[in-house]
Amino acid sequence: DTSAYTGRPIVKVAPKSFNLNEGQTRQVRVTIDVPQDAGAGGRYAMLEVRGTPNEPDEEQNVGLEARIGASVVVTLEGTAQTRTGDITDVKIAPVTHGEPVNVTTVLRNTGNYHYGNSPVRMYAGATLKDPAGNNVIAMVTPLTDTSLVPTFSRSFALNLSTTEELEPGRYALEVQVG
Repeated sequence: DTSAYTGRPIVKVAPKSFNLNEGQTRQVRVTIDVPQDAGAGGRYAMLEVRGTPNEPDEEQNVGLEARIGASVVVTLEGTAQTRTGDITDVKIAPVTHGEPVNVTTVLRNTGNYHYGNSPVRMYAGATLKDPAGNNVIAMVTPLTDTSLVPTFSRSFALNLSTTEELEPGRYALEVQVG
C-alpha cells in the first residue's frame, strides 16, 4: 500500500527475518511511532508472518509454506475520522422473468477512516420503483466484517427478488451503500 493512509512508515518490526528450528520460539517486537504531523483519520498496515520450509533433501522432498496476516489499524487520536464514499459503478445484469434482479455496486472510500468494522458496519441497499414511482422491491443488507480502508474500493452484489410478477415497463433503481 502506497496510499496517503498507509501505516508502513510508522510500523516497525524487529527482527524482520529469522530462522526457527523445530520446537524453537522467538519474540518479535512491533513498534508504532506516530509523528506529530501524521495528519488526520487512520493509518493501515498488514503484518505478514510467513513460514518457509528448508530446502528439500533425501528425507524431505515436499514442503509447505504458511502465511498469516494481521491487520494494523491506527486511529490518530484528536483528529477527525471522516467516513465518506462514492458509488463509482452500478451494473444490472440482464433481467430474466421470474428471477431476482442482480445488481452490482462499487463503493470507493473517499474519507480518511475505514468503514466496515464495529461500530460502523457497511451496508448495501436498493429500491426498485415501478413506472408510477411506487416501491416494488426494497432491501438493505449488512455487509462483510472486513474493512474498506481509504482510497480503496469494494464491489457489492445485491439480488432483488419479489413474489409478485413485474409488469413490463421502465423501472428506476435507487442504490445506497455506506
